[in-house]
Amino acid sequence: MRVVRGSCRKANGFVTIAGRPVSRRAACGYRACVPDEPLDVETALAGLNRALALELRGAVELTLAAGGATGISYVGLAAQYRAWAVDALEDAGRLVDKIVALGGAPDGEVAEPVFESDPAKMVERLISSEEEAVEALREIIPATGSEGRGEALEHLLEHLILRKQDQADFLRRAVTSS
Repeated sequence: MRVVRGSCRKANGFVTIAGRPVSRRAACGYRACVPDEPLDVETALAGLNRALALELRGAVELTLAAGGATGISYVGLAAQYRAWAVDALEDAGRLVDKIVALGGAPDGEVAEPVFESDPAKMVERLISSEEEAVEALREIIPATGSEGRGEALEHLLEHLILRKQDQADFLRRAVTSS
């Protein structure tokens, strides 16, 4: 991507180049056009606590889905659900680590889990839950600023988003008929 001289500006936490929003990392030479912005700790902590509540809910829902999977089409997903539940707990731990490192305290809330006895409906529920968690994580990114610890937080968030989006995509493929 080529930065057009004089057209790079900061807006709503994102870099815009020639009127188009791009990630700060994707903007060629973004350090030249974006001064260091501090991490908005208060906003980040609020977002991290919201994401933590959704991550914990995800671990519970995946555990329920694993134990409740029935039928030839869904029983095979139980092991994958269990592995994802472990991943969700590890990610929750990472979120707690970051909350404490930023001077906050995890509020310990868990978003309300839902169990559907129909395994097809449970898959749809899991997709919906993962998408909600992805959006909660994404909404934190504008608060990360451009200082080192904010960039590290943004990188962590991107990894969590990638993992959760991969899960949702896998589930979509699993329920798509050919």
